[in-house]
Amino acid sequence: MATSSSHNTDTTTITPQDDINSPHHPLNFHPNDHPGLLLIAKKLNGSDNYGTWKRSMLIALSAKNKLKLINGEYDEPPIDSPLRAYWERANDMLISWILNTVSEQIGNHLTFVNSACALWSELQEHYSQLDGHRIYQLANEIVELKQSNCTIECTCENGKENGEREGGAYLGWLWPVLAIPYPHRECALAAYPF
Repeated sequence: MATSSSHNTDTTTITPQDDINSPHHPLNFHPNDHPGLLLIAKKLNGSDNYGTWKRSMLIALSAKNKLKLINGEYDEPPIDSPLRAYWERANDMLISWILNTVSEQIGNHLTFVNSACALWSELQEHYSQLDGHRIYQLANEIVELKQSNCTIECTCENGKENGEREGGAYLGWLWPVLAIPYPHRECALAAYPF
């Protein structure tokens, strides 16, 4: 009489994003990562350099696979979760990395923020404010650009026109930025190095 044995096969597959030991998991760190690490050379010193600071930090945090922790995509696990200790370590590391790249004056006001996501939001809320004066300056620069026998569309396609200031790229960039609704306009303006 033949006996049949049944195997209990688990069809659950663990993706690299689910494996805490995978470098693709946002809570995983490289052995060389530490709280004193400087991710970028420039320090945030206020609204004047917030746009370039933010862009540099986003690139660095993306390279470290930590964007989900600061933009809220990776939720804080419950207290009883086995991932809680890993999340707390990652959160503390990110807070340290962010505070390492802000001026002492700014950092002194942020030392009691307990979440990297909340810290990131606080910096954005406080320093990404674009004042009406800058918008006025940009609108005036558009008006003052010489078009020299060429339409705006022509200038945007051709770049420099008769030795004028980077007309095409500059005008082609400024025009749509001023059409962006206000809450998102400062993000676009911060990306352009004036």
